[in-house]
Amino acid sequence: LAEWVGSEPVGQVASTLPAPDVDFEFFQSCVQRVFLNPREGAVPCTTCHAGGSRGFAPPVPEGRTYWNEAESRRNFEVLMRFVSPGYPMRSLFLQNPLHPDGGGTPMHGGGIRWESQDDPEWQELASWVRGENRGSACPAPLQF
Repeated sequence: LAEWVGSEPVGQVASTLPAPDVDFEFFQSCVQRVFLNPREGAVPCTTCHAGGSRGFAPPVPEGRTYWNEAESRRNFEVLMRFVSPGYPMRSLFLQNPLHPDGGGTPMHGGGIRWESQDDPEWQELASWVRGENRGSACPAPLQF
């Protein structure tokens, strides 16, 4: 009975496998751009996620258009509290701004960013969480 209780549900990968590496370079070049790009019905991420324990998107310092590497590393460290590497739908970063009908949570105060998991931007970020998107070249849906 103890073995059965500790086992993974059918169809899921055993938890003993290492989590994929979520790439910092892709975060710095591509993911952070999302924070600056509001969508209709939603505010920019920098509005609410500027400081504190959820401060992964502080405003870009005056006189610049983007974060430097040290700032990006800090933003990455904070955001990783909301990312479950390998599991987009366990990652609050992708769940909270997703419409509840699409699998998201009803708790995001900044509005709905994605109506469904089929949204190209959501798909690219989910690929990053799964460890698939790497490097500094942004896929087309994330280039602004």
